[in-house]
Amino acid sequence: MIPDGILRYLKDQIDIDYSLWITWCLFPLLITFLLPLFIVFLLYMTACILYLKRRHWEKIKATLQVGDKWEAARKSVGAIWDTHGFIWHGYEIEGIENLPANGAALIIYYHGAIPIDLYYLLAKVLLIKDRLIHTVADHFLFKIPGFSIIAECMKVIPGTVQSCSNILKEGNLLAISPGGVYEAQFSHHYTLMWKKRLGFAKVALDAKVVSTTLPSTES
Repeated sequence: MIPDGILRYLKDQIDIDYSLWITWCLFPLLITFLLPLFIVFLLYMTACILYLKRRHWEKIKATLQVGDKWEAARKSVGAIWDTHGFIWHGYEIEGIENLPANGAALIIYYHGAIPIDLYYLLAKVLLIKDRLIHTVADHFLFKIPGFSIIAECMKVIPGTVQSCSNILKEGNLLAISPGGVYEAQFSHHYTLMWKKRLGFAKVALDAKVVSTTLPSTES
């Protein structure tokens, strides 16, 4: 229940009749625009689901039969992201053959305002190479509600030199953006801004692995 004092204040500050009149006038416009947008959204979702089934259903079905809940979840989520990248951007990867089928590799990438290229890359490598890329994320992301389960499933870690080195020594793929959030905030036109951070180099040296880059293209 709303206290009487707050109700009296709202009545004094808000013209109820005028608000109802505005709502009545704008309601047809809201219906006119929102309903078609919702239908377009449903059509796009339908297209994504159908593309997903056509492109990746066999891989997802095979994974479901294994019984590993995270592996099945990764393949399903990866198929959704890969389908979105295909429909929306015509996303492709040049140089994916440089990633080893087995063994460790350190992937260095540019951190955009939203690193959507990385999301598409994770999905594509997971589906084509059947390998999961471990990634390093900033500490503040782990405080966002709902991110923890994504981090658990997709192997996202805050990342120290030692923990990153251990991941590589275990024969995994690891992606690091030296610029991180700083680069995402202040970099423009793909200008590298990593403040001479050398942690990724220390990781490569300690784990005795080579780093690689995978330039991505959007058509």
